[in-house]
Amino acid sequence: MSRSALCRPGGQASGSLRRGWRGGPSLAFAGLLFLPGCYTGARSFDSHDPTGDSGGDADGGGTSGGDESGDSSGGDEGVVCEPGLVEASTAVLRSLTTTQYRNTMVDLLGATVADEQSLALLELNNDGEQGGFASTTAGFDEELSRRYLQLAEGLAERYVGEALPQALTCDWAEVACMQTLLDGFGRRVFRRPLTADERADYMGIYTTIREDYGASLGVQTLVVALLSSPSLLYLEEPVRAMPAEADASVVPLDAYGIATRLSFFLWGSVPDDALLDAAEAGQLDAPEGIEQQVDRMMNDPRFMRAVEDFHTQWLHVDGLGDGPLQRSMKQELATFVEHVFTAGDATVEALLGASYSFIDDELAAIYGVEAPAAPFEQTELDPQRRSGVLTQLGFLHHTGEIFPEVHRGLFVRQSLLCDTLPPPPEGAVESNDSLETSRLEAPACGGCHQLTDLIGHGFDNYDGMGQFQAQTAEGEPIVAEGEIRPFTDEGLEGTFETIPELAQLLIGSEHVERCFAVQWSRYALQRIEGAEDQCTIDRIAGNVTASQGDLRQLVYDIATSEWFRSRAVTDFDAP
Repeated sequence: MSRSALCRPGGQASGSLRRGWRGGPSLAFAGLLFLPGCYTGARSFDSHDPTGDSGGDADGGGTSGGDESGDSSGGDEGVVCEPGLVEASTAVLRSLTTTQYRNTMVDLLGATVADEQSLALLELNNDGEQGGFASTTAGFDEELSRRYLQLAEGLAERYVGEALPQALTCDWAEVACMQTLLDGFGRRVFRRPLTADERADYMGIYTTIREDYGASLGVQTLVVALLSSPSLLYLEEPVRAMPAEADASVVPLDAYGIATRLSFFLWGSVPDDALLDAAEAGQLDAPEGIEQQVDRMMNDPRFMRAVEDFHTQWLHVDGLGDGPLQRSMKQELATFVEHVFTAGDATVEALLGASYSFIDDELAAIYGVEAPAAPFEQTELDPQRRSGVLTQLGFLHHTGEIFPEVHRGLFVRQSLLCDTLPPPPEGAVESNDSLETSRLEAPACGGCHQLTDLIGHGFDNYDGMGQFQAQTAEGEPIVAEGEIRPFTDEGLEGTFETIPELAQLLIGSEHVERCFAVQWSRYALQRIEGAEDQCTIDRIAGNVTASQGDLRQLVYDIATSEWFRSRAVTDFDAP
């Protein structure tokens, strides 16, 4: 089996960078990324990557590391679960993903400041990957550090010129006014109160520039410094102080660490003032306080950002291009999952089995139905041909460009059943005109391809754009027959002739329900699960089954678990 049949290399980003400020103020920026607390040599943390490859390119963003690895098809047979015992696999230090950074800037500065133009440089960054979800563990190199500094400069200039005058009405020339800025805006940026040393450092930057260039530029420089800080760009996870004699492999996060984990999981962004106030008041020290905040956050519109982000990554729709048709495909998925999680019952059955979608004129033409009265209104589709996200155009288009039977079958196998296939054998070569039998029957390749391609052939009626085709161009009928062969002795198996039939095989399967627990856990923690995590994942998966596939309950269970608010004591340790 060739690697080209299983993965699609990402393109290299390119582009020019504008120069930083000229003149005196720019000199103050030279050391901003090296203020006390800066994580130097962050690349050394990659040694803790459970996949052995957390990714990292010349820009420090990372390439695919871990991909879909991590066998969670049924738990680790060697693990003995003890009631009440919390364990967690080691994690590595992570920086914000591009989506997290974008959301953070919008929430801190406002959408009018953090608009597409202001964040254009972000398009040059490449996220790393863990378990199919963005997770950047590579450290910043000089070029990436310069890029974030340039982003901070442009954002700060607009924020101080357009938005801050309404938010900070005190006299900017007064030190007390800047203390207010650090207490409010600074706390949001750092996701915790600044330490005394940090306050002194940042006030020193402000006063130096104020004396030479005036208060306005002093404030602007201070905001640049805050937005360039490692405390913003890295996901710090501070823990509670433990007794010196304590002998534990897992330690609880402190209140601000919990607030940060909750906000980046449920909102993809920094905590708001209400969550930070709860942390400061000790309300996150007790399970009931955390549950109250999770309830509030899941009923906030920002939760839909996380729901959309999870599904676009899980279905790889984020890999589509940016043309009008591709944007419509992305919007179809976003509107559909928002409906399932808000107006619907948020179940696995609705996600995989719905016979409706939300489309516009262009998508209606591909579906072969009448266009809705307004773009992205709910539209009924043929229930014999369409079934939830498995037949939506974005997913089918992304997986249908090359080797569709491989990519579509691989998605079901790895992302819905969480079965882990071995990598292709070294030296396996396969071109686009290779015979189908070479993959299914070749000794080196057939074992895996029978597990993927036989599922993928059930999608044969859908072309590369996702349009249903009953016959070939020559008029021959297309007979799509699919088969799920069991991966283990107790694995899911069955045959199907339509994708709605496949969906019914998957809906209600404990393998699928457990896999959703795995996928959402990977998204929540931005790492691949290890043996230490299996007992907690098994318990959460059991709750999915007991709730009849309730995905909102799944998210709630992860966010309120003791496991989620803890980390291994070895996290972030240098080798």
